[in-house]
Amino acid sequence: MEKASKRVALPCWVVVFVFGLMLASFALSIMATWQVVNLRAEASRLSNGLARLNSDEEDIAVERERLKRELVEVRRLERTLNQLVIKAKEAEGRVPRAAKQCRCRRGRRGPRGPQGPRGKRGAKGERGEPCKHQQNDAILREFSSQTNMSPSLAHIEGYGEEIKPKSVHHITNWKTSLITGKMRFIREGVLLVGTSGYYWVYSQMYYYDSMTRYMSHDVYINEESKLRSISAVPKGPFRKFNTNFNGGVFFLEAGDRISIRVPFSRYLFMYSNTSYFGAILLFPATSATTTTSNRPIRPTQSRQK
Repeated sequence: MEKASKRVALPCWVVVFVFGLMLASFALSIMATWQVVNLRAEASRLSNGLARLNSDEEDIAVERERLKRELVEVRRLERTLNQLVIKAKEAEGRVPRAAKQCRCRRGRRGPRGPQGPRGKRGAKGERGEPCKHQQNDAILREFSSQTNMSPSLAHIEGYGEEIKPKSVHHITNWKTSLITGKMRFIREGVLLVGTSGYYWVYSQMYYYDSMTRYMSHDVYINEESKLRSISAVPKGPFRKFNTNFNGGVFFLEAGDRISIRVPFSRYLFMYSNTSYFGAILLFPATSATTTTSNRPIRPTQSRQK
């Protein structure tokens, strides 16, 4: 018994749908293949660009090194050029001198020519001032001729401008202004008596101090203070300038030492016309005065100027 074959008939819309689905799948596969091809081409292009960049970086580095070497070479050439310019200038300066110098051997010196005529006598100059030392010597000689006495005196002046003495300082900033007879002045700031007799001893000092209460200086004969001048310093912020003077008559023996010491003041001004001391022989020693003590006869009171 033959079996009858059964056919299933699909609706038309299903067939159309399946056929459309197949077409869509085919189109999508074509598009995917196209995208893959494009992506591969883009990847290849990017890789080539990256390779070119790497090559460019290497070229840039090589070019940078080349430029550095060229810059070093240019600087070296500039230094060489400057040195050549300096040498050229030096050579320009030497060429005229070398041209003036004669390289030939110098000949013998010729004979001396005749002496020329004597010139006219010049005008007489003005008469100068007389020497102070000659004037002093003339005065002293006249004094000696009139009194039959050999004058012995000394005047010592300060020098060095401002000084800062220490406590009880022995002043040594002195220079000799006038000294006669047997008086001697030694560098330690000491006036040495040469003739025994009565002397007028005097001194003056120029002070400045705004911190201490007193300003003072002493005249020492040997190691004993014989004259002292003291002045008070008023309190205040202003500078205190002052001069103190003292003097007296003493019997001094040959070899006695006169010096100035300062116990208080912080600043002294050793100008020749403000700080000075000295001694003048009034009467030389006689047999009647050899037993006289070393006390002052009529000392002057210290006064503040």
